[in-house]
Amino acid sequence: MNYRVLLVVAVTAMTLNSATAGILVMKNGDRITGTVKKIWDGDVFIGPDYSDEFIVDQSAVAYIVDDRKMTVEMKDGAELVGQIGVNSDGQQVIFVDGDEILLPMTALAELKEPEAFSDWEVRFDATTSLNKGNTNSQDNQLNLYAMYKRGKQRHILDALADNQEQDGVSTKERDFVQYNFNYEVNEPWFFGTSASYERDPIKNQKYRYNIVPALGYDIFNTANRILTLQVGAGYQAEESIDQTGPGAVADDGGVAAFIMRFRWDFGSPDLELYVTNQTTAAFYGRKNISTQWVTGLRFAITDLLYLNTEFNYNREREPLDGAQPEDLSLLFGFGMAFD
Repeated sequence: MNYRVLLVVAVTAMTLNSATAGILVMKNGDRITGTVKKIWDGDVFIGPDYSDEFIVDQSAVAYIVDDRKMTVEMKDGAELVGQIGVNSDGQQVIFVDGDEILLPMTALAELKEPEAFSDWEVRFDATTSLNKGNTNSQDNQLNLYAMYKRGKQRHILDALADNQEQDGVSTKERDFVQYNFNYEVNEPWFFGTSASYERDPIKNQKYRYNIVPALGYDIFNTANRILTLQVGAGYQAEESIDQTGPGAVADDGGVAAFIMRFRWDFGSPDLELYVTNQTTAAFYGRKNISTQWVTGLRFAITDLLYLNTEFNYNREREPLDGAQPEDLSLLFGFGMAFD
């Protein structure tokens, strides 16, 4: 590291008075001190100590100084990891292994902290729909999503409890639990294995198990947006109740599965759109194709609480006897996020 880099880093540290602080110097001369969260889609997200996180237009920023290592993606696709600051000529640069590289603000597409070796997230949603009048009906759902990442491993747990009543009589009782293990082999490719359990006695389904090894691809996977695809083939077993025949009927065989996860955090306003899909195609018995779509919109109230609107669509190409092929529900509620 040459003397100019040492000088800039030392001055930056004294200016910020914090090991994790950053500073935005605006083109009009204003300075904003705080934690630079990210740059994305033409906006700079910064969290000062004296207020909540807010957004600054990237085009209004002259330069940024931050003593943390950051991942910088340029508009031409190049990616660098280093400390961002200014050189002795007052130009925006990034220091990478002692080298000083010019970093024009106009060429910067995205900035974020390097992905942590370990990370975790937990979300809990409670949603309901309620109709009163000639017919009284209520649909209550509890959802749990948990993710834990360590190195190249990613563990994802989804759980759902859905209960629907009409005039006090249960018309839907569905439980679903899925565990998904991913292991990165060559970013963005990963191997995965999913295991799931489902029951829906109203549809005469006692249980359905899936165990599916798969190959996956992260189209993008950042703090504010995720799109992951996973395709595989494995084993499925199910048992249903034949109310006009011998009773319990069990069957099992090969199955193909597709899983998609999408999430987009708009940042401002504090909205997050999410879509998940799981589709399985059985190669035995009824040769049923089952697809489940969950689409929702979250609006953050605080860092912990958010409002939630969710639309669910489930379809069985070959439903069990006495069951309808489609289920539709629109629900409203709230949730809590921990990370």
